[in-house]
Amino acid sequence: GERLPLDETLRIAGEILEGLAALHGLGIAHRDVKPGNVLLGADGAVKLADFGLARRLEVDETRATSVNAFVGTVDYVSPEQALGRELDGRSDLYSFGVTLYEMLTGGIPFRRDSAIGTALAHVKDPPPRLRSVRPGAPAWLEAFVDRLLAKSPEERYPTADAALTDLRARRS
Repeated sequence: GERLPLDETLRIAGEILEGLAALHGLGIAHRDVKPGNVLLGADGAVKLADFGLARRLEVDETRATSVNAFVGTVDYVSPEQALGRELDGRSDLYSFGVTLYEMLTGGIPFRRDSAIGTALAHVKDPPPRLRSVRPGAPAWLEAFVDRLLAKSPEERYPTADAALTDLRARRS
C-alpha cells in the first residue's frame, strides 16, 4: 500500500472523526469504517460512504438479526465485532484506528493468512508499534493509534469527539 504524507493523513483523519462524531450523535454506528468507505472529493473533502451496515444504537433493539452473524470487513473489524458482541461508537473508533494505521504505514496491522486468523489477531494480538513501521512518526501519534486500537472498548477514546480533540491538539 501507499503511505500518505503526515499532514494530509492527519487532515483526512480529522474529517473522518468529524463524520463519525456526527453519526454517533444521531445514535448510529457505521460498523464498516475502512479506507474503501472513505471518499476523497476533487476538492479534498472527505465523505464517509456505505451505510449498508449502519445500525441505530438502541438498547432495546432485537438482536435476532445480529446474533452469530458476522458483519464488517475482517481487516478492520473491532475485537468485539469479531466476537459478535454488542457494538457502540467505540467499535467504529477501532476500525478508524486500523484505517489510520494503514494510511500512515501503507500496511494493515493484523492481516494473517486467513479471515479467521485475522479476526483472532484483532482479538488477541498486540498491534505493531507505529514507529517500528514508520520511524519518523511523532510519539503522540503512536500513542493516539495505540489507544484507538485498544482491545477493550473501555480503553479507547469514549467518543469520536474526544479523539478529535486530541488529534487537533496533536496529543494522545
